[in-house]
Amino acid sequence: MKKLIRILKEQGVNESLLKLAPFALAKCRKDSYDHLNLLCKGEKKLMAAVIAGAIVLWLIKKFHGRCQKDLKKNGRRDALQELNPYLDSIQLVARLDPSLDQQALRTKAVDFLSDRRKRKQTLSSDLNESKREHIQMLGQMIEAMHSGTSHSEKAIYKHLSDFLNSIGFTTLGGKPFTRRNMNT
Repeated sequence: MKKLIRILKEQGVNESLLKLAPFALAKCRKDSYDHLNLLCKGEKKLMAAVIAGAIVLWLIKKFHGRCQKDLKKNGRRDALQELNPYLDSIQLVARLDPSLDQQALRTKAVDFLSDRRKRKQTLSSDLNESKREHIQMLGQMIEAMHSGTSHSEKAIYKHLSDFLNSIGFTTLGGKPFTRRNMNT
């Protein structure tokens, strides 16, 4: 990991990426540097670009995971199942205090649930956006390899997947990288 961070420092990479590097590269193995060196043919600028791209992939995956977790939390019940306990509570309280405005409380309950639904829609769009960003970042890394090395397309995919797997990265679905899932 120290070699990879040193490459970033030598190339003057953004300070925020340097701060994230130890977290993103924490699962780095001894052969990670060798895979990267083979992929970039020792070209330090290209190596720094690939490491920076890997850190961005890590950030995207973290964001994607957080969105999925929040969406699962919010998506446990449908709207009617959530609304019924509120309405039952309103009726019980109204029996105790007849001066209570039941209609206003029902409106608040429905508004609350519709706000939840909007948050759920926002999370869904965030998930889709993170998938697009993940694919786009992989594409940019592959494009940089095409223009920066003389490797064949097959070799680029193989070396890049070897490097990403060696630093503990997986696809958004949690599978190791392969040529097939890098294309999608």
